[in-house]
Amino acid sequence: MTSEKTIERSVDSLQRIYAIIVGFAIGEGIRRLFLNSSGGLEFHQQHLPEFLTFIFTAVPFVHGMNRHLDKTLTTIQEQNRRGLFIIIVFDFAVFLIESCVLALLAISVMSDVSFFWLWILLLTIDIVWTFITWPITREAVWQWAAVNIAAIIASIAVLNFVADLQVKVVVLTAIAILRTVLDYMSAWEFYFPKHIIKTAD
Repeated sequence: MTSEKTIERSVDSLQRIYAIIVGFAIGEGIRRLFLNSSGGLEFHQQHLPEFLTFIFTAVPFVHGMNRHLDKTLTTIQEQNRRGLFIIIVFDFAVFLIESCVLALLAISVMSDVSFFWLWILLLTIDIVWTFITWPITREAVWQWAAVNIAAIIASIAVLNFVADLQVKVVVLTAIAILRTVLDYMSAWEFYFPKHIIKTAD
C-alpha cells in the first residue's frame, strides 16, 4: 500500500468515526427531546432551544471537519508536504474530543445552564485547534476565531448577568444560531470552494 493511500485511508477512518459519534449524538438529542424516561412520546418543548443550539452547532462542526480533512489530504498530495501528516494525527485527537463533547451536549439538552457551559467548552477547544492547524485553516482561521470568541464572550455575559432562566436560554440559543450564520458567511469560500477538490478514488 502506498503512503498516499495510507494517508487517505486514515482520513477516511477519522471521518467515519466522527460521523458515527455525531450521528449517535443527534439521535440521542432527538430521543431526549421527544421521548420520556419510559420511552413514550413526550415533546419537551421547554428544551427545544437547547436542541436547536446543538443542531446549529453540530452541522457546521461536521461540515468544517470534513472540509478540513479533505483540504489537508489534497495539500499533502499536491504539494508533497508530508510534514503535514502530523496535523492529521493532531486532528484525530481533537476531533475525537470535540465529537465526545457534542455527544455530551446531546445528552445534556435538558440541563439548561450546564448545557451552555459545555457549548462554550466546545468553542474554546475549536479555537485552540484552529490556530494549531494554521497551515491548513489559515484562509478561515481569523473568521472562525472572531466568531467563536465573540460567541463565547456574549454567552458568558448572558450566563452571568441575565437572571431569568427562560430568557437566558432563549438569548443563548439566538447567539448560537447567529454564530453559525456568521461562521458560514465569513468562511463561505472554505466551506464551499469554487474549485472542486480532487481526492483519490
